[in-house]
Amino acid sequence: MNGSTNNSGWLGDEPDVDEGSQPKLEQPEAGTAGTGTTDDKGKLPKSTVACQLPEEHGGKMMTCILPILMKIGDRICQMILVINIWFYSEIIITDVYMYMMIQEVIRGTKDVLSLAQGVVYWQPPKPALDKVKELVWEPSVSRYGADEGLPELREALVRKLRQENNLHKSSVMVTAGANQAFVNLVLTLCDAGDSVVMFAPYYFNAYMSFQMTGVTNILVGPGNPKTLHPDEDWLEKTLRETKPTPKLVTVVNPGNPSGTYIPLPLLKIAYPTEVAGFGAQLLKIQDNIPICAAIISQRLALYSLEVGPEWVTEQVKDLVKNRAIVLEALSPLGDDAVKGGEGAIYLWAKLPDKCVDDYEVIRWLATKHGVVVIPGSACGCPGHLRISFGGLLEDDCRVAAARLRKGLEELARDGMVH
Repeated sequence: MNGSTNNSGWLGDEPDVDEGSQPKLEQPEAGTAGTGTTDDKGKLPKSTVACQLPEEHGGKMMTCILPILMKIGDRICQMILVINIWFYSEIIITDVYMYMMIQEVIRGTKDVLSLAQGVVYWQPPKPALDKVKELVWEPSVSRYGADEGLPELREALVRKLRQENNLHKSSVMVTAGANQAFVNLVLTLCDAGDSVVMFAPYYFNAYMSFQMTGVTNILVGPGNPKTLHPDEDWLEKTLRETKPTPKLVTVVNPGNPSGTYIPLPLLKIAYPTEVAGFGAQLLKIQDNIPICAAIISQRLALYSLEVGPEWVTEQVKDLVKNRAIVLEALSPLGDDAVKGGEGAIYLWAKLPDKCVDDYEVIRWLATKHGVVVIPGSACGCPGHLRISFGGLLEDDCRVAAARLRKGLEELARDGMVH
């Protein structure tokens, strides 16, 4: 079609609005195209996005105008491709991914050390890495495997759970990380509109998993202020009185972000030993998202298990040193301000009362003091910080801790001085 590129009737600065109504967009059908010549410099106009997002069918639509340069005969023309993109409301209301926010904070900042991400600094055992190098040319590592995981890896994991963790009725599915496992559980157990229970401070990715799957009735219970363990009385009352009964209760043990260890008697409040047909339903989700975890990663996991638990015990010794280093760095906050560290690689710290905006605090620590931590607001507890002591070698941990201590001393004394 030889048409004009002026779409001001539906993409102008002033939308066509009837008084008291939503904006009405006279939008062309998706896929509509028009051609026109380029400007006198041979340049295409910039891609355009309609700002009006009408709410229909439970979602929001964004219209993208994409100019495409084409040559027709001796003329250079442009085709305008109109694409309507739907963003469903569950994704729109989902909290921003925490590490995206952290990356945004440190972008453009040099020499920043991270006490934010929940990882350990070491690689898998060298014998396991050496074995997996030999698999690169094996065709099976480039193919799909069993949805539930390699049989030999699943057997090794069940054996490990029995011998090291005293768990004797385990069945195992191998997923592409713990977040994938949690999403599988939510999609299997929950319907949109169901209620679920969490406890503050909660793991931010778990909260996001509920949001993006339509589980918006998230009942957040309190934790014991001294131990950060879930409030048992509140939980029993909530499960008894909430109708319909919440579909599931989620806790992370050892705690993330709290770093605490929840005792077994408390876990048994809402811990089923068996759910008939549960595994078959989980497999439906697994088969439609990752199909299976990467085969080469599963092989590496198997070879790492073969090295034995002694290797892990040896690595963890260094984490004890890191924990002591970071605990000392948090001392400007006061003796009772810091919890956790006994069950996982996290410490949970309360900021001075005047520092309610913990997002602003972590930005300030990153830009002025060169150290990154996680804001407690992401975990349902404004005015707190989550600090991970597992991701750095001891020397780097000392440097990061010194920066953190300097920043917290200044914060407690003077506030956020820029």
